[in-house]
Amino acid sequence: MNEKYNSENEIQLRRFNNNLAGCGSGYILFGLWSVIKTIMEVLFNKNYAEELVKGVDVTPEQMIIFRIIEDIIIVLLLTLVILVHLYVGRGAIRYSRGSNKKAFLVFAALAFIVNLVLMPGYYQSFKDGTEKIDTIIVSAAADVMVLFILADMFYSVSMIKKHTAALTVKEDGDAG
Repeated sequence: MNEKYNSENEIQLRRFNNNLAGCGSGYILFGLWSVIKTIMEVLFNKNYAEELVKGVDVTPEQMIIFRIIEDIIIVLLLTLVILVHLYVGRGAIRYSRGSNKKAFLVFAALAFIVNLVLMPGYYQSFKDGTEKIDTIIVSAAADVMVLFILADMFYSVSMIKKHTAALTVKEDGDAG
């Protein structure tokens, strides 16, 4: 057996690389889920546009234009969401396979901060009774899971750096 292949650092490095790839895949899946969930909410809440302009005198023609603008904005936002999730997820997967590019971590950090800042909104929705309790619980649980995935992504990257550095030092020591 190859002693280097089975060293503790090499085993841990493979473990964290696999973990990071799993985090990347999971983050992509949560992005897809976010898009599907939003589309379902828009489709099932057809009165949303009317609620936004309640109390304002709007002609039917203006309402059609408003709905078209609303749909364009929703499509643009959903496209942005899926692109960020794909960028971060694919970046994590690539890094786990040996890429040195870490720019995905910037977007991962921004996503982490945004999710963390928006978490109190679930409590407010619960307090106000604006959404059903089961919807609030499932959405909050999904966002907590995303926070864990992102945190695990950062941890895995730092451990990959640590174990790669340890292997490099050991190889340099063996060469001399």
